[in-house]
Amino acid sequence: MDKHDDPENTSQVSFANTPALVHLRGTLLLPGQEYYPTTESPLKESILHTVPVDEEHLIVHTRSFVTLYHLPTQAMLWQIPCFSFNFALDAQQHLLALTPEAREGSIVVWDMRTGQLLHHLFYTGGDDLYRICPNGLAFSSDARLLAVGLENDEETRIALWDMTDGRLFGTLETDGYNDITTLAFHPSGNLLAGGSFNNGKIWFWSLDDGQLLNTWKPHCNDRTYDAAFNLDGTLLFVAWGDCGLRVWDMEQQREIPSYAHDLHPTEVTVAPDGQSIAVSVYITHDGNIRTQEVRIVEVGSWNLLHRFVGKIPSDAFGPDGKILVTHEEHGHIYVWEVATQQLLYTL
Repeated sequence: MDKHDDPENTSQVSFANTPALVHLRGTLLLPGQEYYPTTESPLKESILHTVPVDEEHLIVHTRSFVTLYHLPTQAMLWQIPCFSFNFALDAQQHLLALTPEAREGSIVVWDMRTGQLLHHLFYTGGDDLYRICPNGLAFSSDARLLAVGLENDEETRIALWDMTDGRLFGTLETDGYNDITTLAFHPSGNLLAGGSFNNGKIWFWSLDDGQLLNTWKPHCNDRTYDAAFNLDGTLLFVAWGDCGLRVWDMEQQREIPSYAHDLHPTEVTVAPDGQSIAVSVYITHDGNIRTQEVRIVEVGSWNLLHRFVGKIPSDAFGPDGKILVTHEEHGHIYVWEVATQQLLYTL
């Protein structure tokens, strides 16, 4: 890990205004789990998610670990060893959800204030066993609900768990067999949008009564990679691969013109001020070589504001929007100052 400034001493770091999850230290284990320490850096694995907690702390999720780094001192503060493709984090409410591969079909939720396991969730649906869809986890904006995309050999559904007591709140149905690989809660908390990687649709459900309200599929043929609502819930942004970045107007209940459709976006996240979005796109060179870059686009005008190397998952902006984290899937993590495009750290 390299820092592009003079390193500081961890003993001089003040945590007065930082979320509780940065106070944890050490290795956090699931009940009954054995852990064999390794000298291998987690960053040698495929990087799945990078979430800046503040300007000095970064959570990194790989296939085997979730790790908190203190950027100025290059220190690893705490770590959860857990083979999990899925990951959902609510830094404000201090909740982290993972799906341990050793416990197929289950979801574990950590309380990051204490480092203790808060809930161990498992959905059976009667006699049927359900698998968890890749990328099928999302917390509501107040972290009261956790939505999980589930599938078996015959059907798919979304389970909603109440995080106050871990009980099953309800289930939502699609209009057939559809994997659910992206989920986005409306800021109001009474609506959920879900997308299918294999069927290229977006569904909208009411959380008041569980009813399917609408479906959306543009006149093109590709997958829904990622979806995110803007801050007031009037727009839904969808990274739709070869179909481009698509925008749904929630009030008019129709698609509206947006950023160029000749790109191949795979991730989208909204800046904390709501004025711009960051989009991971593939760029084709010489007809067949593709690289990834992140574009910051102004909402409404769709003007291109900034460009950064790498890709993003959701929640790539720092809480105040001043920094952005991008990464290469099998390479480096970059921490940028958005306004100046200055590279602050490389991991």
